[in-house]
Amino acid sequence: MEKTDVEEIVSERTAGWEKFDRRENARISDFAMEVLEYSRQKGIEFDRSAGITFVSHLATLYQRLFLTNETVNIDPELFEQVPSELRDMGEEVGVIAEKRFGKKLDENEKFLIATHLGAMEERIRQGVTD
Repeated sequence: MEKTDVEEIVSERTAGWEKFDRRENARISDFAMEVLEYSRQKGIEFDRSAGITFVSHLATLYQRLFLTNETVNIDPELFEQVPSELRDMGEEVGVIAEKRFGKKLDENEKFLIATHLGAMEERIRQGVTD
């Protein structure tokens, strides 16, 4: 995905947010670009369809961290269903987020990121990319 695509997705996703400074869009977009580059280096390059969903998730993650303080609760038994390599990648995205935003991601957020990575990895494996 190109930076302009990411910026457009972030702008659309954040359009209705209250108490949100539009200048933060660049911060979210830069984070998303870094995460997309990291995943590409690990062999998971997001296509447009999955990329829209993933970047939207990363914007929503920012919203939860800074605007709503909501948490996501995942059944811990599901964690075991995600391969360790993907869980490790979710951990690394957590490191990227902490460096960029100064906040740690909880295990649930890292799990959700790992599932996005896994879904794209499966799309690549099946040859179902756009």
